[in-house]
Amino acid sequence: MWIILVILSVFTSASDESFKNTMEGWQKISKVNYNSPRAIEKTALIKSISSPYLKKPIDVALNLAPKATDLVIMIPGTFGGYDSPELVRLGTLLHERGYNILRVPNPQSRYVVKLQPTFVGLNFEGEAEFYKNIIEQIRAEYPFHKLHIIGTS
Repeated sequence: MWIILVILSVFTSASDESFKNTMEGWQKISKVNYNSPRAIEKTALIKSISSPYLKKPIDVALNLAPKATDLVIMIPGTFGGYDSPELVRLGTLLHERGYNILRVPNPQSRYVVKLQPTFVGLNFEGEAEFYKNIIEQIRAEYPFHKLHIIGTS
């Protein structure tokens, strides 16, 4: 099974090769031990965020790494939640390499649809505002230096 990674926002510095090297190494690893005490599912801080784009608060998963200044925002493919296996696997690898991880559900997922979004499905402007709102709230509480956005499909 191939997972296509779309990097929407990557580096602010050309000399930052660590993130690039982690992403290139991702496809070489076939499995992550989900029972590992380091697996991000077991250490995630589940944050409930209010959004003007949803009638009810939404849960996102945040994993903080000691001394990390970068935040990797992970978005699953259509219908995926923050607990999507691809996000858990890649998120675990990135977290083990010292990155803070924020996993959010896809706006087309059952997690978001049941929260009664105020934007129409497949409205890309509405979805972008949805993500922007979540990211701004997280950054207000945790001032990260750099942001990296990854989507899986």
